[in-house]
Amino acid sequence: MKQSVFQSLPNMLRMCSRGYVVAIAEYRHSGLAGFPAQAEDVKRTCDCTPDSIVIASHMDTVTHAHLNREAFRKELAGTQYVRQVLIPEDGERIAII
Repeated sequence: MKQSVFQSLPNMLRMCSRGYVVAIAEYRHSGLAGFPAQAEDVKRTCDCTPDSIVIASHMDTVTHAHLNREAFRKELAGTQYVRQVLIPEDGERIAII
């Protein structure tokens, strides 16, 4: 299942115009790889972009996702990734300064 990047394009362009770099890293869904592959994909994204803040979204909104917010937070607990990955709740807004 491919995500529609075009819906978020206006917001991403606004962020880019303010000097931010925006990238979308897709993870393998559960039909391709079982848990914890999705968490490993996000960790690899962090490894490739060590100075970035990674926002993991749409965690509990799709039926093919075996990795929900709670499980992902537990997976990151006690690792170096816990400060780099934000996992917002539905409707939560993240202020980027």
